[in-house]
Amino acid sequence: MNTNNFDSLAIQKQKQILKKSAYDQKADLILHSRDPEQLVRQMSGEELLLILIEGRNDRLKDLIIYANNEQLQFLCDMQCWEHERIEKDRFLGWLDDLIEADPDKLAEWLSITDVEMLIAAYANVVRVIKAPPADEAVPEEFLDNDDQFFTLDRFYYVSAEQHQLDTIKRSIEMLFSSSPSLYMNLMEGIMSALHDEMEETAYQQRQNRLSASGFSETEEAHRIYRVLSQEEWESVPVKETDSEEPYFQEETESINPNFLSLWEGDRLFLDDALALLSKEPESFHETVRMELASLTNKIIATEGISFNNSRKLKDQAERVRRYINIGLEERSQSDVLYAADLLKTRWLEDIFRWGHSLLVTLRKKAERVFKSNNAGLESEQVFSLLDKPYCYFFRGMVKKHPQIFDPSVTSNTYHLRDPRHYRELMMAHQLLVEIEAAFRVFKIAPFDKWQDKTREKLMNLPPSEISIGQIVMTVLARTFLGLSSEVTPLSSIELAKFFTDGFHSGPPRRLRDEIKLHLQDWDGIDVETMEYLSNAISLHESELAEIDPLTHNDPRFIQGILVYL
Repeated sequence: MNTNNFDSLAIQKQKQILKKSAYDQKADLILHSRDPEQLVRQMSGEELLLILIEGRNDRLKDLIIYANNEQLQFLCDMQCWEHERIEKDRFLGWLDDLIEADPDKLAEWLSITDVEMLIAAYANVVRVIKAPPADEAVPEEFLDNDDQFFTLDRFYYVSAEQHQLDTIKRSIEMLFSSSPSLYMNLMEGIMSALHDEMEETAYQQRQNRLSASGFSETEEAHRIYRVLSQEEWESVPVKETDSEEPYFQEETESINPNFLSLWEGDRLFLDDALALLSKEPESFHETVRMELASLTNKIIATEGISFNNSRKLKDQAERVRRYINIGLEERSQSDVLYAADLLKTRWLEDIFRWGHSLLVTLRKKAERVFKSNNAGLESEQVFSLLDKPYCYFFRGMVKKHPQIFDPSVTSNTYHLRDPRHYRELMMAHQLLVEIEAAFRVFKIAPFDKWQDKTREKLMNLPPSEISIGQIVMTVLARTFLGLSSEVTPLSSIELAKFFTDGFHSGPPRRLRDEIKLHLQDWDGIDVETMEYLSNAISLHESELAEIDPLTHNDPRFIQGILVYL
């Protein structure tokens, strides 16, 4: 929206627009309002922090001056901690932000913060001693490592690294002038030897605050990933949609973060179902936002509460969305009208857990396949035995939270992501059937002796990088050349002859049909195994067809077939 027009709107209309806007746009809208303080203070701490993360860094000082005490405390809890410890560089950055925004805001924060937090945080960056007697100098060990010191009262001397001194001095000066008793408690606390105990107490106080905001302890938050059985699905309570009471009182303003604004652009089945409910009362949509906020907070808590990585936050919000989408698709059998009804009658957490349970079923099946085929092999070699893209899909299936291979992302060797659709799970199950069938190749001759043969040295590929498709391609080539049908690498001469005689000249060059027909010669090759081998052979056929048979080909750079060097 045009920010100039935003200022002319009534404050209630501004709130409505702000709630639906993307996080990277909210800061500019707020600062163009006639009452930015009211807009900021009606937000949750998460909402404000997400705006600061997604917007420009220079917006922090502009927005933080409008934050209330509760929001300040939440920002501190998120900005200064790394899991269970106060991170000193982030603490100093927090002090810098407050000083730059407004020294009065620093004084406000100092007055509301737990003294244990202040002692533990400052103890990470300063040392304190009391004034020596008049005839004694400041101890030399107090000034080691080129530290600098200052004193505000000629009684407590504070030492800090030179590049941090200005920030520390200005913040302690503010404390000294605004609350002398707290200043003295801070100095005495830093001189004590109880810093770890102070930090532990501060951490527990932080956890109590975050729990009140919906961030559970990590262990408790993991309950969101409990598997939901069919019996449990049928017995869990549903929403009382026939009640005369609204989901929320209409006049109550929401302070729940709108995590929908973090969702990526791809449209899901869930979006279509929500679109059918667009005319439901605002109280219904507020319920949806509340449930999504609660779910996302729990997912964030399972991985250690941190709002410092924008990409990770988006991934966590997307996981909530995608798991709900998968569960909704399966439960409604892709009937969007039925899905819309489920969104009105079922709690999103239950739909999320159902989607996650479907993924757990996939993972457990993949783990069984993995365990039954890793005898005598390193874990990495089990994956490497599979050809592309099966090896990538299989790696994703056995993850704690199963993921799928996304071939559209080419910035790295392979990209795994959370599945978005129920059909992707069905595809993964089918691929897993083919993967399990692929390993059955090693139960029939001549492949049952493959490990003995491929342990030989001086091959173009190390044993840890040999795939089923390469093994089968090698045996097919040997059979075509009239050699023994066994898993033995070709010689350079045999390879050259295969390149010359084993391909149609094209363009494009391709394997002769009779070579592929030899796949049917082996007893025990079932339909699923044949499907896998056909795909794998096609992959290596493409690799080998690009090689010019009339030039010398260094076997070290041949990937699709086994060759002696």
